[in-house]
Amino acid sequence: KKVDVKNAQKGDLLFFGSGKNISHVGLVISEKGEPLVMIHSSTSKGVIITEIDQSNYWRPKLKGAGTYL
Repeated sequence: KKVDVKNAQKGDLLFFGSGKNISHVGLVISEKGEPLVMIHSSTSKGVIITEIDQSNYWRPKLKGAGTYL
């Protein structure tokens, strides 16, 4: 189910890509109301934690958020 990124909560998924293609997914680990932080895997660095608003790489690629039941 789609979620507005500003309402993303711990455990929700973040989708990244360019155009209509999704090429990366991260898992939200921050609490609602805190800066948006995800844990994800990088081919060059392994498992890492990234604050979205502080990332010039990931912030422009953020396409949306979703949750599951």
